[in-house]
Parts: sequence; structure tokens; C-alpha cells
Amino acid sequence: MTAQPSGQRYSPDGRFWWDGTGWRPVDAAPPAPAPGQPGQAWSPPPFGHAPAAANPSGAGRPPGAAGPSGLPGPGLPGTAFPSPRGAVPRRPSKAGFLLALVGTLVATAVLGGLVGGIAGMVTTEPPGNDSAPQFAAEFPTAQRQYMAGVTLAVVAEDWMKKSNSWVCTDATTPETSERSRKTMECRPPDDDEREMYVTIEYDADDKIKLVSGRCRAGLKSKPCTTLAASLADAVLSPQGDQLRRQAEKWATENADSERVTTIGGIRLEASLDPHGMTATPGV
Repeated sequence: MTAQPSGQRYSPDGRFWWDGTGWRPVDAAPPAPAPGQPGQAWSPPPFGHAPAAANPSGAGRPPGAAGPSGLPGPGLPGTAFPSPRGAVPRRPSKAGFLLALVGTLVATAVLGGLVGGIAGMVTTEPPGNDSAPQFAAEFPTAQRQYMAGVTLAVVAEDWMKKSNSWVCTDATTPETSERSRKTMECRPPDDDEREMYVTIEYDADDKIKLVSGRCRAGLKSKPCTTLAASLADAVLSPQGDQLRRQAEKWATENADSERVTTIGGIRLEASLDPHGMTATPGV
């Protein structure tokens, strides 16, 4: 170890000495004083105190002495943080993140489609029958839009003309043609105000879609009740006396209501406004 000048200031542990500009290990020889300057003309600050022009980073403090905010002084091995190596890491950009996300989604979709295709090829087809089942007996067909057994002769000729002497005329209009091909209206010969009338909508003489009776004589009046009962009797007459009497009885009891029933596949509907009875297919 090189001997140090005897006039130098040393650190408390004796391992460093002050050379006028900074603390040096004791094994390093002190620099020679500059020409024209006395070697010991300036004395170091007390140990642990930085000189007035001390370096903010800690130069001028003896190694091991506390620096600003209690940080260790420079110079002691293991006490200084190493400088980072390489470039400073940057925060990933949004564009890069979106590209990575889109790439992941595309890869997932392709992989899913591939797996699904393979599964579809290797999956066994479930057993089945290529032929369609037969329709049930009660399934509605085109013929079901007409009242069973009811014909124009039964309603217009037998009931309206022969039994009651009513007059029937063609009443087809563009509006009624949207529902059926032809429309007929029957009413008493002396009823110019149309207090009572019966409407028949049909596509042919044996394809009757609707028979509707209307009465303006008032609720619970005998003419209106008789019209409702006789209409129900007429449309059920082709199906026998039992259903005929059942329909007539129901219409008599419910002529002044808004009830509905189905007898023999024919739907009977009572109404109050307008007051009357309507028969249609009970599909």
C-alpha cells in the first residue's frame, strides 16, 4: 500500500483520504499540487459534509456517507444502481395490440371451422325417413272451407222460398268477391227497410261458405229469435233430425247473446251488433 501524505484528512474508518477535490482510497497516491499553489492551502470540509460546490449526485461525500434522502454515497461497491442495458422498453401501441387481437380471432375462427368440418364429416347421420307422413283425418283441406251437406237448394229454395216465401237476389260486389265467388241476399217480400235479411256466400251450388241472418226488430223479439232458430235448423238439416233439433234449441236459447258453438262441424255464432246468427264451417 502506498503511504499517504501525513497532512491529509482521512475518513473515520481510515480507508479514504481527501485530495482537495474528492475522497480517494488510501492506496492511491495524492496528486501533486498545481504549480504556484501550496499543497495544503485548502482544507477539506468536515467529514460527512459536502463542500459548497458539491456535485448533486453525491461527489464530495466520503464513500458510505448518507446522500440526499438517505441514499448511500457513491464509490462503495454494491451500493450504486447499475445503469440499464439496452434500449428503454416502450409501451405497446394500440395499433399493434389491435393487429395482434385480430390475428388471434382469425386464427381461432379458422381453427374452429376446420374442427367443425372434420366433425361434420365423421359424424354419423341420424336415422330418419325420407317420406313425409300422411295428414291426419281431421287436417283442414280445401273442402273444409265449405259447410258439410249444405247446398244452395237447401238454404235458398227450401228454407227461404218454399217455407217462407222470401225473395232472393244476387248481391255480389267487389268486396264480397274477395271472400267468395257469389253472394245472394234473401228477405221478406214486404220488407223494404231490410229489417230482416239472410246473406249466402258460396263458390258453387254445393259449396256454401256462409249463411248469415240479421234482424233489426230488437233484442228478445220473436221475429229475431225465430230467424236465428230456423237458420240453425236449415244448415243442420242435411245431417239428421238429432243434430237439427240440437242446433235449433241452442240458437233459440242464445239468440240474444254473443256465444259460439260447433255442432256437426258447423260453427254457429250469435251476435248482438248487428243482431243475428251466422253459420260457417267449423274448421
